Amino acid sequence: MRVTKKQLQELEEEIKTLGYVLRYEKGNFNGGYCIVKHTKVVVVNKFFSLEGKIAVLSDINRQIKAEMEVQKAVSEENNTDL
Repeated sequence: MRVTKKQLQELEEEIKTLGYVLRYEKGNFNGGYCIVKHTKVVVVNKFFSLEGKIAVLSDINRQIKAEMEVQKAVSEENNTDL
């Protein structure tokens, strides 16, 4: 499958719609997400190739969505216990 800049832009927009700030930084790391001072942040190594950036953002996107589903299920379970 051929990777395109448009795919990267779509992933970037999706990350932002999930409430995360997206940053490209230099350093000796792959990428990840966290909360810094109450701000949700995704950081990706800016020296990665287009394919690498897409792979990292796709993985992070899946992780965030899975985490949100778990939180939603726990919240719904807590609401039914009342």
